Parts: sequence; C-alpha cells; structure tokens
Amino acid sequence: MANLLPGYTYEKGIGRYRSEKTGRFVARSKITELLEQNVDAADSKLQNLAEALHEGKIDPSTFVYQAKTELKRAHLQNRAIGAGGWDNLDSSDFGAVGGRLNASYRKIIGTAEDIRDGKISLAQSKARMHSYMGDARRHYYDAEKTRRKPEPGTLIIYRRIAAMDAATCADCMNYYAMGWQLSLPSPGEACVCNGNCRCTVLEKTVLETAVSEWIGTKRA
Repeated sequence: MANLLPGYTYEKGIGRYRSEKTGRFVARSKITELLEQNVDAADSKLQNLAEALHEGKIDPSTFVYQAKTELKRAHLQNRAIGAGGWDNLDSSDFGAVGGRLNASYRKIIGTAEDIRDGKISLAQSKARMHSYMGDARRHYYDAEKTRRKPEPGTLIIYRRIAAMDAATCADCMNYYAMGWQLSLPSPGEACVCNGNCRCTVLEKTVLETAVSEWIGTKRA
C-alpha cells in the first residue's frame, strides 16, 4: 500500500478501505474520487506529450517512451487501487494489465507515426490519448469486482451512472436504463465508446431477501 493511498488500510476479507485516522470504513465514493484525480492527472500528461510532439519539442521516440511509461504507471496504479494495494496484485492482475498495455503500446506507436507524418490534427491526437487513459481507468473496476465480498445473507448490486458527455454511447445509456443489477460491465467494457467511456458504477449491499425490490430500479 506504500505511496498508493496514504492514510488508508485495506480489509481483504470484504474488499473495503478503512481510514487509519478514524478506524472507520471509507465511503467508496471517496476512493473513486481519488481514482478520478489520478486518471485526470495522467490524462493531462498524455495530452501534453501529444502537444509537445506536434510542436516539435520532442521527437517521436521520446514521445513513445514517455507515453508508454505514463500508461504503464496508470494501468498498474488503477489496478492496485481496485485490488486494495500493490501487495494484493496477483498473476491474473498482471496478466490483465500486460494484455491491455500491449494493445495500448501498439496504439501509441501508431499515433506517433501519424503525428510525425502529419496525418492527424492536435485535437485528434489528444482524443486518442484520452481514450488510452480510459483503457487504464477500467482496471479499477475490474480489480474491485474480484475483491468485494458480501457478508452472509447479503448481495452486492450495481448501478451504472452514465457520464452524459459527447462520448456516451447507446450501450452506456442502456446500462444506465437497467438500474440496479447483480452484475454490469465495467465502464469501457462492452460499449461502443470503449476507452472514451467515463461512466461510473455505484454499488450497494442489500439483503438477499430484498434483492427483488431493487433490481431494475434506480432507487437511492
């Protein structure tokens, strides 16, 4: 956990963070807020790299190296936040990160070549960087799913909250319309917007006997 989320510990048995200061469980919204701050910061760095390459301040090889480095850090960090810390990452986590990173690396190289050859505008380059960071963002939700453990007699249900921005696709709107469900794809998964997705997922623990009262609704 060192240097990942200072001030928090992670309860493996139930998959939740606890404040070291108060000893209380931390609201999941606080963790996702920290996630978005990290994602936005990394997204900004990638945007700046694209701008620097367009302006000739760096060469393509430097762009590729620095973009790969930033993406690797973001993929691993987001996965670790969802998993509860660096020490909780296992072989399946590293495998998922590696597979998605390899795809992103190929895209980065292609983008560098397109910028070099004048095939894409600065706006198009930045849009690509944004989508690459979205691929890294998804790791949080994927890792979290495998760690959250409901208490006996309860179930965890999920609700998609659509970003309602220009990238929000019909798939994401459909997930939003479904209301609370026992399972939903992670943001960026099984949707047309892919890496551009900035939707979020709420979760709630309910009694097994009350699940039918929640499924399909949007009740708070």
